[in-house]
Amino acid sequence: MRRQKAELLNFYFNEPARTVLPQTPIAVDLFNQAAGQYQKREYALARQSAQDSLHYDEKNSYAYELLGDLDTRENKLPEAYEQYKKAFQLRPDKELRQKLEKLSTEISLEPSLATLRDSLFILKYQEDGADPEQALKILKLLHEVYQTISRDFGYYFKQP
Repeated sequence: MRRQKAELLNFYFNEPARTVLPQTPIAVDLFNQAAGQYQKREYALARQSAQDSLHYDEKNSYAYELLGDLDTRENKLPEAYEQYKKAFQLRPDKELRQKLEKLSTEISLEPSLATLRDSLFILKYQEDGADPEQALKILKLLHEVYQTISRDFGYYFKQP
């Protein structure tokens, strides 16, 4: 907030030749756009807006966190971890620490898990002694539940 105020004061009270357009308000606006796009499931646009926000303010921890959320959603766990780490360095809070710890655990377990993926779901399970047919049955059950819920609510969720 202080930096934003300083930029605005500099913009309005300096000589026009020395005036630079304030960067922080632009970054905040771009981040707000990214957050709105994320909520509307416009993930590619949200990523671009968050990256644009960081172009104007590389200390925008919220933009890094949003990029981490997007990477997590796309199952890009190492990339998500790096984004959360950048956010945590700028804003060390409990929620970011929890995201980092969770991802750290997931990344360490990832090599030992088998993955079954389709257009709606990603199912991860331990391969040792697991029956692949059981995983397919679970995936089929998830689809049936998805269909039932969608039909009951009259709404089919958008796919990424």
